[in-house]
Formats: sequence, C-alpha cells, structure tokens
Amino acid sequence: MYLDTSSMMNLTCVISWTLSSPRKVTWYHNHTELSIRGPRSGVSIMVDKSEVTTTVSLMLQTASIDDSGLYECQPDNAPRATVVIHVLRGDKTAQLSSGKGLARAWNVIAFVFILVVFLIIQNIRWI
Repeated sequence: MYLDTSSMMNLTCVISWTLSSPRKVTWYHNHTELSIRGPRSGVSIMVDKSEVTTTVSLMLQTASIDDSGLYECQPDNAPRATVVIHVLRGDKTAQLSSGKGLARAWNVIAFVFILVVFLIIQNIRWI
C-alpha cells in the first residue's frame, strides 16, 4: 500500500468467526510492538467488538518515511495479518496513478480480500 508523507494512516484488522473474541490484538511495525505510549507519537488504536467480529484499527497521524515497512496485526486467537506500507514523498505518489501503480494497488486489495476469506475459512474449521 502506498501513501504520501504527512497523510493519516489507518489500518484495520477484522477478526471474525472465532470461538471467542480475542482478549488481545497487538500491532507491530517491522516486528516492534506499537503502543499509544510510544515511542512514536500520534498513535491511536480503536477496538470495536460485536457478536461475531472484532475490529481493531491502528491510526498513525502524519505519516513519515520512517513509517514505511511491514505492519502486522496479531490476535491472540487467530492467525496474524500483514501488509507492507510504502510512505512516499510528493511527486513519487503521482506515479501510482499510472496503470502500473494502479495495478499494484489492485493486487494489494485482492491480497487483503483473499487473506480475509482465508482467515474466515480457517476459523470456521475450528467450530
């Protein structure tokens, strides 16, 4: 996924159809746990639990090049989900509007969709 510097980053992890709601969902950036207590400022984590779904959103204010990398959502009762974020400066993001960049964006969307379907199928098997 690509975004411009100074953008707000919002990553959402959806955990569905598990035997119980996860007690803990941890976000990682390049294998380092993220927290609202730091070391990076401007981090928010929001949790929404319903009967069959837990949604955990990670929000980072004012994205910088240092925010590029691997992000992982790790529920304590389901497989982890990962995404690679590329934070780019100004005119480099314009390249994404070309066919090549757009094709990559659709590949990311397709991957996330397949990952969500896989997680749902895996969790149904546990029932």
